Amino acid sequence: VEVKLVDTPAYQRLRWIKQLGPTNLVYPGANHTRHEHCMGTSHVVGKMADSVGLESGDKQLASVAGLLHDIGHTAFSHLGDEIDGVEDHVIRTTKIIAKTEISDILSEEGIDSKEVNQIIMGEHKLGPLVSGDL
Repeated sequence: VEVKLVDTPAYQRLRWIKQLGPTNLVYPGANHTRHEHCMGTSHVVGKMADSVGLESGDKQLASVAGLLHDIGHTAFSHLGDEIDGVEDHVIRTTKIIAKTEISDILSEEGIDSKEVNQIIMGEHKLGPLVSGDL
């Protein structure tokens, strides 16, 4: 399922969004992207799920939420969230999941997109794996 999700246009746009916004203009090494961050988050969430003994369904659900948790980010990362009238990236993320082919892919794989959104919003028992501090 992860490969199908990564192949969507909504996810592929993360390849061009810097994780740290314009920080790379001051610190040239700060070049990693939201794509790299989300891939890493999915991987780490899977490892944490293994270490606490989650069943495979919950592990996949958390891993998918980790992969998708930042697809609503804009070019300037969290800076855009602070502008009046601009929607928070978490709200944009949940809308993208619900209104694009991502929802169809999840459904085809037997994954509830609403549950994924609940995890991302921290409203699910698995939420701390994705939206909590490490």
